[in-house]
Amino acid sequence: MATSAPSPPIDTAIIERLRADTVGCRSRIYLDNAGTALMPRPVLDAVQQHLELEAELGGHEAATARRDEIAASRRDLASLIGARAHNVAFTDHATTAWQRVFASFAWQPGQVVITSRHDDVSNQLALLSLAKRFGVEILFAPDTKSGHIDVGTLEVMIEQKRPALVAIGHVPSHRGIVQPVVEIGTLCRRFEVPYLVDARQSLGQIPLDVSRLGCDFLTASGHAFLRGPRGTGLLYVADRVLATDRAPLLQDVGGAIWTRYDTFEIEPSARRFEHDDLPWALILGLGAAARYAQLHDVAALEARLRSLATRIREAFDDSNAIHVLDREPLDREPLDRDPRSAAIVTMTVHGFAAEDLRDALRGARIHASVIRRSDAMVDFMGAEFTWALRVSPHAYNTENEIDSFAAQLTELTGESR
Repeated sequence: MATSAPSPPIDTAIIERLRADTVGCRSRIYLDNAGTALMPRPVLDAVQQHLELEAELGGHEAATARRDEIAASRRDLASLIGARAHNVAFTDHATTAWQRVFASFAWQPGQVVITSRHDDVSNQLALLSLAKRFGVEILFAPDTKSGHIDVGTLEVMIEQKRPALVAIGHVPSHRGIVQPVVEIGTLCRRFEVPYLVDARQSLGQIPLDVSRLGCDFLTASGHAFLRGPRGTGLLYVADRVLATDRAPLLQDVGGAIWTRYDTFEIEPSARRFEHDDLPWALILGLGAAARYAQLHDVAALEARLRSLATRIREAFDDSNAIHVLDREPLDREPLDRDPRSAAIVTMTVHGFAAEDLRDALRGARIHASVIRRSDAMVDFMGAEFTWALRVSPHAYNTENEIDSFAAQLTELTGESR
């Protein structure tokens, strides 16, 4: 989580180094880091070097030869979230990690899961599947007008409903909301309710410490703000969970040992949630991404990311054609500016079809992404728009790039700046 003391601004030389390490930002303005961030050179090198070793030795022998480096990647990833290596399992995505957690519960009809209306679309679809198959009741935590979870009202809900699990996305994939996950963790610990935090959009842009979060599980992807390869993720499992026999329903040799013909023993560490045959080249790239992130003050990176995102939001304060959604709630009543907003800026742009606007921006060598109503059905319910533009800067972006994007989007809408 963010520290209370302000971090010093990132030095210009560091920004230049970030850009020098990032091949993709030399020829385009890349503002889709919530989707897939651009890998820095050390990450790319780690992946390529292991693939070359696999080509020489074969996949299994290459993994054996690099087992020390793989163990170091696990330690480095754990260090990034304030955990220890035995608490971390590798996965191929935050969604896979999230589903492995749910697969460790023996679900019964009438059990309750509390989540957020802003959670990732894949999480929401999995919850709908859970409700349909097992009769589990899915409840949404109450929101304030800004979209942040109302912790006081949530406390009453937890006390009354006694959920089997509270599962909250730290930062939604479609809005720049930063949920009060530490306060929610305090509630879950007091009521002894298992707590899962989805950090797919916060890992790499917001400092994380699982001891402060108070979570039993934390899931994240490697390819967003952490800047790892696509096809990587992590699952943190707290010691209090590892002390029990909780494990996914279906095991393989990665998470269990076959001890007799009719029984097995689960791995004592978080690896009980891990599959055996992982893409080790990508995992080594994930470890390189964790080390790269820790070369810099993550709190300072967060401050820069928020500064760039604020610059985007403020660029459209007076626009009639462009409306930033986390500055104006869906009922169009104005909000005070939220200092906890993350580096994801979602906006509606009048007068364009989604594909036409995306293609027009890419024609100007500006990369952003489109969020559709089906990506955030609960949050966008009742809204007049069917899609929105998502812009997500990273620390390697410059103020000039942000201004160029704002000028280009304003010109496309026919407004003058």
